[in-house]
Amino acid sequence: MSFSYLKQLPTPEEIKQTYPLSEACQKIKQKRDAEIARVLPTRKNLSWIIFTDLQKSMSRPKTN
Repeated sequence: MSFSYLKQLPTPEEIKQTYPLSEACQKIKQKRDAEIARVLPTRKNLSWIIFTDLQKSMSRPKTN
């Protein structure tokens, strides 16, 4: 499969430099990151959850 880029996407670091978060937003992000880390202690679990949800959505019959 072949494709060509029309425009290179910015890296996460470039986005953070271009659009920095305010201190209030940084605190909210840190709090949410901690909550997520508490619920999903490993990335392995996260991958499994995403994969199983994808399987479920793909196996549902479409209704039009």
